[in-house]
Amino acid sequence: MSKARLAALLAVAAVVAVVAACSSPPAATPAPSPTEPAPEQTTEPPNPYTSLSSAEKNRRLIAAATRGRTTEVGQLLDAGADTEARDSRERTCLLLAVTHDRVEAARLLVDAGADPDALDDRHDTPTTWSMSSTTPTSPSTTSTTSGGPALLEAVILGRGTEPWERIVKSLVDHGADVTIADRAGVTPLQHARRHGFVTIARLLQRA
Repeated sequence: MSKARLAALLAVAAVVAVVAACSSPPAATPAPSPTEPAPEQTTEPPNPYTSLSSAEKNRRLIAAATRGRTTEVGQLLDAGADTEARDSRERTCLLLAVTHDRVEAARLLVDAGADPDALDDRHDTPTTWSMSSTTPTSPSTTSTTSGGPALLEAVILGRGTEPWERIVKSLVDHGADVTIADRAGVTPLQHARRHGFVTIARLLQRA
């Protein structure tokens, strides 16, 4: 092949390469990835009791514990209400909750650190409280039985059912003194056995 013919072929090949390069589609630009939506931020409603005075928080905690308003009890505790706030008869919130069968409110107070062994000003009998209260209680005790600590109230005024078993366990777990007896010298364990509360008696015996 002559040099002239070879040069012509090379020239043609070069032109074909240029034309092919010009006619090829441009490289595709990657599509931008869709922007992920920002996670929704859930904000809790403000605590309605935060701005109250300490005295007002405590007053409302006493009322809420007595009536068994557990949501309000929790909010007041979060707002700084005193777990040892007392009514005019020196009964603590925990003692009032137990006396009025407010089991869940009592558990909240115990979990918040309420003293399970706190006494009132007169060591009133559970019978006296049950007669003056509109909340039905059971079982009744003799007039010589002295009330006081929440554990005694939970055994004497409670019904021995599963919710009361849980509150007794919670009180014991948080350090309630199972040896504190009533005025007649009857301990919580003896009361539990007397009323046939087998599970509660077992909890107290193991404490």
